[in-house]
Amino acid sequence: MNKEILNKSQILIVDDIPENIQVLAGILNKEQVKISIATNAMQGIESARKIKPDLILMDVTMPEMDGYEACRILKSDPETEHIPIIFLTARTDSTDIVTGFQAGGVDYITKPYNPTELIVRLVTHLELKHSKEILKETNNQLMLAGKEKDKFLSLVSHDLRSPFAGILGLVEFMVNDYDSFTTAEMKEYLGNFQDSLKVQYKFLENLLAWGNFQLGRKSINPENVNMKEVIKNNFLLLKSVAESKKINLISELEDNSIVFADSNMIPSVSHNLISNSLKFTKEGGQILVSSSEVNGMIRVEVRDNGVGMNEKGVNSLFKVNTIYTNPGTNNEKGTGLGLILCKEMIEKNGGKIWVESTENVGTSFFFELPKGQ
Repeated sequence: MNKEILNKSQILIVDDIPENIQVLAGILNKEQVKISIATNAMQGIESARKIKPDLILMDVTMPEMDGYEACRILKSDPETEHIPIIFLTARTDSTDIVTGFQAGGVDYITKPYNPTELIVRLVTHLELKHSKEILKETNNQLMLAGKEKDKFLSLVSHDLRSPFAGILGLVEFMVNDYDSFTTAEMKEYLGNFQDSLKVQYKFLENLLAWGNFQLGRKSINPENVNMKEVIKNNFLLLKSVAESKKINLISELEDNSIVFADSNMIPSVSHNLISNSLKFTKEGGQILVSSSEVNGMIRVEVRDNGVGMNEKGVNSLFKVNTIYTNPGTNNEKGTGLGLILCKEMIEKNGGKIWVESTENVGTSFFFELPKGQ
């Protein structure tokens, strides 16, 4: 018999006779059980709703309201319906026993009761309750996994099929009219073909990374990460893109902007956000990355003075089932999955991410991560 479960449980005794409560309390105290007491049915209902005990020992015969009615009320309340109720009574008639089960009780023990039998039954019902809770949590996780799988398949269908249709159309056009193209035209079409394949390859990389998150295959290895250095490296990697659009990259990060997070994921997040800002900022614009400390967290802002978004666009970001993707100011292509991956990475590292934007003014992406040492 697993008596350890008793030590971790709280049991509510509902009885109007002090002597009965004293006897029960004596038995349960020997097993180091946490006890709460109610001396009438209404008080028992209120206590059950307040403390959410693991099990209730309910007397049947009480003034004003009997235990059966109290049990029916508790079982009709979603907040207390899961709490097992054992009736303790001197009634031995089979009709009374049936009434107890019909009211929602899980067991019926007649007085005088054997202390050993009482403990055995308590342990049995507490274990059953614990097993049901595990089963419920497992079912919830399976349902969530099913929903995520549906989102994943929807994403693949929406964002993988369409670009390939365009690529196939372009290739077919080039094959059918190959002899009519000039060298310059052929170079232009091949450049478009290359750009489309690059976007598709990046999409597949993001898709696989996101899938690994959903399947729990991607582990988190947090350590101190200097965000100032991360952004410096991001700027070097994106320098050519920024120069091609004459966009000024500005860093105003504090020297002590140290976060405690995965050193592979966070550079990827910031790179993705800066790339996104470059995509939607016009020639001659600027992108400013800054940091601050807020309530023990390091907040990083990536702000641009680009095209911005309306409220609908802002609300659609970070959602798999409503992927938001628009061409950039130079008609740059994208799939929208990168921002979803950013959200996954930030949240896996104990942080949060959000966006503020005004159409034709600009956009600011914010993310917060735990402060490092």
